[in-house]
Amino acid sequence: MTNSKLLYKSMYILQKEKLLVIKKELLHLFHITDFYQNNNGTDNNLAQDQRSYISYLMHNDINELLKRIEELNKDINEYQSRFIDRKSDHLSFLVMYRVINEDISDIIKYMNIIQNKLIQFQTEHFNQYLPIPNINKRYSGKGFLDYLKDFHVSILETTLKKRNIFFNIFNSVKSEYEIKLIFYWGYRDSFVAQSISNEEKTVYITIPYWNYEIPFMLPIITHELGHKIIKIKNSFIYKIKEIIEKGLSKGNNKNLVREIKILDEILSDLFAYVYIGESYIVAMAHENLALEYDSQFYSQNSKEPVSIKEIDLNYFVKLKRGLQRLYVIIELHSMFEAKNKDSENTKKVIKGVKDILDWTLSEDDKDKDKNHEGSTNLYSTYRNYGLEKEYKEFKEDILNESKLILDIIKNNYKQISKILKGELKLLSNNKAIKKYKKVYKEILEDRLKKLNGNEITINFKNHFRKKILKEDLKVSKNNKNFGKPYELVLFKTRLDRHNNTKFNKSNNEDNKQKIDYLTSLKSEIKNSYDSILIKDDKNNEEHIKPNISFGYFNMLALIEKKDSISLSDVNRYLKFKNLSKSVKYYYIKYVLILLLDSNNGNDEKEQNGQFSVFINISLKRNDSKNTDDAIEKINKRLKELDFKIEYKIYKSLGPKEIVLQIEKQTIENIFKIKESIFLNKNKEVFSRSHTIIYIDEDNYDNYHNIKLNDENFYFTTKLRAKIYSDRDKIKSYDKIDIISLTTGVNDYYIKWKNETSIGEIMKYYNTLIDDKLASDSQTFIEKKL
Repeated sequence: MTNSKLLYKSMYILQKEKLLVIKKELLHLFHITDFYQNNNGTDNNLAQDQRSYISYLMHNDINELLKRIEELNKDINEYQSRFIDRKSDHLSFLVMYRVINEDISDIIKYMNIIQNKLIQFQTEHFNQYLPIPNINKRYSGKGFLDYLKDFHVSILETTLKKRNIFFNIFNSVKSEYEIKLIFYWGYRDSFVAQSISNEEKTVYITIPYWNYEIPFMLPIITHELGHKIIKIKNSFIYKIKEIIEKGLSKGNNKNLVREIKILDEILSDLFAYVYIGESYIVAMAHENLALEYDSQFYSQNSKEPVSIKEIDLNYFVKLKRGLQRLYVIIELHSMFEAKNKDSENTKKVIKGVKDILDWTLSEDDKDKDKNHEGSTNLYSTYRNYGLEKEYKEFKEDILNESKLILDIIKNNYKQISKILKGELKLLSNNKAIKKYKKVYKEILEDRLKKLNGNEITINFKNHFRKKILKEDLKVSKNNKNFGKPYELVLFKTRLDRHNNTKFNKSNNEDNKQKIDYLTSLKSEIKNSYDSILIKDDKNNEEHIKPNISFGYFNMLALIEKKDSISLSDVNRYLKFKNLSKSVKYYYIKYVLILLLDSNNGNDEKEQNGQFSVFINISLKRNDSKNTDDAIEKINKRLKELDFKIEYKIYKSLGPKEIVLQIEKQTIENIFKIKESIFLNKNKEVFSRSHTIIYIDEDNYDNYHNIKLNDENFYFTTKLRAKIYSDRDKIKSYDKIDIISLTTGVNDYYIKWKNETSIGEIMKYYNTLIDDKLASDSQTFIEKKL
């Protein structure tokens, strides 16, 4: 495999990774727009419900974007086949790569428009349902942003040579230099650092929407931070800038220095390279290598490189900027090559970048890439259209300006080397920086190793976080189950979407008790939600098994995810398919990673209780020490209980939470577990968040007959009625112990008699649906004090 071929493989796979994430986000937006539609889901209801009509229109637009994703993936497969596998020229590949990147950016802009409108819907939608769908990303990423904050705070701490940095709740850091970093994600395809005030005391760093799922591109964040650090006199990069500017101001350089507007970009590249290494160069190449090729060579009609009709000077400026940065950082990397320990695949990719730069800047027609048929260089293309003079000026600008900067660095190598050595010494003493640099390197090596293999697979979801936690947490040591990825999906039923269902009026008397809205909901979840999951072509097992839960949510499912997915699975998933409208549920999800399995993966379970539970535990701090302390205290408390218990502990991607899962216990034991964990003496480490009790898959078939059988525990219902005039129907059920009117979102509070089974409560809900009496119901388990 040639150097450029491995690089090109990584580039076109990056586009597939982005399409994969985009599709998942679009399916999430589709689900939210469905929430705001009425049952008709047609375009004939504008007069009745404007919000529903707008949602219908957005539904159609999302479908159009999903179709566009399928078409873009076909384009990627085509240019991959034509320009990589069959050995074509560099120009054709770079043009098509850039064209598809622009199309991807357009889709992201449209996603942002739809999301902004949905945010308006959310602010106008006052508590009709609790909770309402998550309007932002399909999962919370706060925990992930904490990792990025930790790394860049350590960089600030090191490069500013200060130790008095403290945090606040807005993901920011403050030092005596008054620099504050605020990280947030947005629907965009690039990283950017911005400051509102001229003093630049607060720096907002925007992370692309795909930040978590494509971690090998994250080093670019550090370049953006470099733009701000370069202005601080105490920083090493400012000192290097002073040396270069002094060299630029001498002699014959005085005229040229006015033309060089790229020095800050180059120095920010150097800043990122010092802290991250070769991983930064590879990420930067994916973003900069094909800049502006589409605007000069592409025709929308033919989808091929075409004649250049007139020169676009602005094109040369933008193209020059990207190529100059790559040229200089590659040369700087070569200066330090003896000290670098790049993997063979990383060396191959960086050599591939250098080969493409040589192809761009070469005027020798004979100097063709032997591994790419017809690979005429860029110069020949321009010369064929009478633009030889313009190309030579463009080339000379790149080489003259770049070599001038490099010569100044070489002439002042001893002084600059001393500054860098001082910074690297500080870096080597910072555990956080060393950890993240190592993680970035491993992520890149894993990626290139897979791309260099016979079967391409894509690392997915938890790759970055798993490596960070493995470095940080004691619990990861000698733990074979550590790091398995999961999603916990919580489903909320829509009673108003069951209009055409008649549960209690079924003609089959034998099955009357077994046909209820939760059984109907489970069937719909398995059909509709399962259809949006990525399926393995080698394994057609069900991906989702919903279970009944108590509280605001009616059902939940814990889905074990894969660490990586095959390219064939990705291609199949990106195909367009019609989605179900007016589904009878909505959902929110937690992205989890397994930290500890007390049963060590053994499938034999000794417990035989009818209830299971997820206990969400909020950490006081999201650092490794606090997490280790929390796990240690939880382990200790659970082992002190006077009954057998097996459990799993997960780390959530979103809030500062760990999640404790315990299966097959009595309801009495579950409440004992909660009371045992949340003792006052643990309050400095963690506090309670919320608890979700559920009935697992093994007990599902018998759930109709499950009772609490303890006078200290009872089922309750919070009910939102459609109208008050049918109050007699709502309260006329012999299993109701107490019913009262309440305030807030719900209208009725019901306490069920002690001997009431879940099946009998479901039968009551069936009646409410049949007679269209309620729009929401929530079932709880309560304990008498």
